[in-house]
This record gives sequence, structure tokens and C-alpha cells, in this order.
Amino acid sequence: MWGHNPLEAPILADGSLGDFRPVAGLNGTCAPTTRTSTPVLHDFCLTTFITAICDARGFFTAKDGTEDTYCISIFRMTRPHIAEQSASHLIPAQSHALDVPNVRNFRDAGISPIRSGILYRSGSLNRLTEAGANRLRELGIRTVIDLRSGAENAVWPGRKHGVKVEWISLPALPDRAGLQEMGLKDFSGFDGKAWPIDPAQLYPFMAVYAGPAIGRLVKELIRPGVLPVVVQCAVGKDRTGLAMAVIQSLLGAAQTDVVADFVQSNVELALTAGPTSFTDEAGVTRHSHPVSEALLRSAMETIEAAHGGLTSYLETHGVTSEELAILRSALLP
Repeated sequence: MWGHNPLEAPILADGSLGDFRPVAGLNGTCAPTTRTSTPVLHDFCLTTFITAICDARGFFTAKDGTEDTYCISIFRMTRPHIAEQSASHLIPAQSHALDVPNVRNFRDAGISPIRSGILYRSGSLNRLTEAGANRLRELGIRTVIDLRSGAENAVWPGRKHGVKVEWISLPALPDRAGLQEMGLKDFSGFDGKAWPIDPAQLYPFMAVYAGPAIGRLVKELIRPGVLPVVVQCAVGKDRTGLAMAVIQSLLGAAQTDVVADFVQSNVELALTAGPTSFTDEAGVTRHSHPVSEALLRSAMETIEAAHGGLTSYLETHGVTSEELAILRSALLP
């Protein structure tokens, strides 16, 4: 069972911080609101200050949804100090992040006991540079599995710069027709609308309607010649985050390690100070929210309630016991 974990305690249901808020003043101090148990006042102020700088530079409002590398570099310079003193639910102490120029949130998803160097996760490669392409070659990437929608890919197509990779489009949240094509039969509760904006509603929604894509992901991972692979979505946080958590949990990773890898996106995407704005593929301003153990748990509990566990969940979406055995053989030592 996906149990409760103290890592999510200070995070609200919408994934935002519940402990502190910045208080305007000449000295730029911050003050607690309702709780004072998390000793991160100084770091929260520092992160908020950095966020303000990045926002002024247009980091969070870029038309293509990508980051200002200057700002993210400033943030990462503070990360060791913040990681040491902050609550682990928000900023994990260990990172599997890798430097791939102009690609956000690129990490090795091979947490214990999964082999490292064969399963990677990231944000979109739509701003991949020649330097980034060289890094992909060094990592031996053979396949990119893209969980974004067709509309996203049309506006922000992935770049290869001559890297010989197979590109597989596998929309995690397609429309009704796309879901039917991928084999989903039960549409109870599905109103045909776009996926929810509120993270508290999004994660249970993804647990249901991203199921066909996650099942197909497993099938792709076991195809000969696919590995090493990188699984990506827009920023590598929600769709990729849930997909990786399912794979990691299925393969026996400890819940605490799965959660730590999941919330690492808050650091990589500079979300530790709270939601940031961005412009989506339709030109609409939206907000990217921090992730938390509570959000991941809501998805896992939705899966458990409907299927009894991850194995049954994947079997429902077309993955056989033989294929699960091949996955374990491919990704475990």
C-alpha cells in the first residue's frame, strides 16, 4: 500500500507552500503564517528573492515555456545550503540531476534498485542545443518517449541536432478519441474537458486517464534497442513524474526514494518558493505548481482503489505478466 509519509505534511493539497509568506518591508523579511515548525525562513526569503529576479528577466513567462539559464544557475548555487536546512518534503538532499544544456529537469531515474544510466527523465527537448545534443550522445540515448500532446509538440517540436534517436510520441493525456485509440474503454466520470488545472484534481485524473500511456510506456521500454531512453513531457514534473513513480515503485524502489525523486522537480524547476507562471501552447497564461508527496499519494491511492495495485493497473492497460518480467530483467541488476 502507498502509505502516508511525513514528507508531505507542510504542503497544501494544491501543492503550494503552507508555512510561510513574504512580508513586504524595508528589510525584505519574511514571516510565518500559521506554522513555524520548518526552519527555512532565511532560505525561503532567499529563494523568493531569486524567484523575483528570474520573473523580472522573463524566466517564468517565456513563450516556449523554457528557463533562463542565468536564473537557474543562480538558484542552483544556493541549492546545497537550502537542501541541507530545508524540509525534505520540498527539497530532497540528493539529486540525480545531469547537466544537459537548455534541457530542464534532466535526471537519471535509476534510483535503487534500478540500474543507472539506462532510464532518464526530463522536460521537453524543444530547446536542445548542439552542446545538449553532444551530451545526449555521451549518455548513449537511443530513444525519446514524448508524453506531451500533439498540440504541444506542434508548437514546441523536439530538436535532435543530428542525434540518432527514435522519437516516440505517447501522449499521456490525449483527448477522448486518442484514449479510445490507446485502448481505454471505461469513460465513467470523463467529461471530455481538458485535464484539470488544480493539482489536487489533476493527479487522480492522471492516474485514470494516463493509464493507457503508462501501459504503452512499459511496452516501449522492453523493446530491443530502445535503452538508454529519456522520458519527457513539458517540464518533466507531472506526467513524467507520475509515470516514473509507477515504474520505480513497480520495480521495488522504496517509497521514500520514489518521493524524493518526485519532489526533486521543485528544485530543478525553481518551484520551492511556490507556483510560477508560464504561457501554454495555446497562448494562455497558466501556473506551474510545486509537487508534493500528497499529490503523488493521491494518484497512487486512486490506482490502488480501482485496481488493487500497480501490477493489476498495468495489466488492465494491456501489459502482460511476461512483459513485466522482461521489464524487471531490463531495468534491474
